[in-house]
Amino acid sequence: MLREEKIGGICSLLKEYDEDILEIARFGSSVYAPELARDVDLLMITRKKKEYGGYLKCLEEVGVDVDVIV
Repeated sequence: MLREEKIGGICSLLKEYDEDILEIARFGSSVYAPELARDVDLLMITRKKKEYGGYLKCLEEVGVDVDVIV
């Protein structure tokens, strides 16, 4: 199960990479069945999208699989 502190840390890393992020919404199994979740699904709204690979690179060390839709 993912702790809220871990989710907060993931969001902080994404905001460090892209300061233009307006909103981050978590959806999928980490919301509806957290005890069964194998990853975190995030939808991000940003003023100006950066290179997609950069979003993933900034999350390499978090120890959780994260799917990002920008």
